[in-house]
Amino acid sequence: AMAAPVTRIAVRSPRTITLVDVKDISHVEAEGRYARSHAEGRQYLAQHSLAELERMLDGARFVRVHRSAS
Repeated sequence: AMAAPVTRIAVRSPRTITLVDVKDISHVEAEGRYARSHAEGRQYLAQHSLAELERMLDGARFVRVHRSAS
C-alpha cells in the first residue's frame, strides 16, 4: 500500500530547519540535487530531490510540469 501524502515538509534556512505546511506551497522547482518550494511569498530549499517530493506530495494537488512547458 502507498503511504498517505505528507502534510508538511522539512526545509532548511540559514540557522534552522522549518516545517512548511504543504497546503501553503504554490509550486516546487528543481535546484541541483534539491527542490525549492515556494510558499506564501517565501522560498525554501527542501532537503529532498524533486523526484522524492513528487512521491511524497499529493498527486491530486501537485502536477509535474517541465520547464519547456512554461
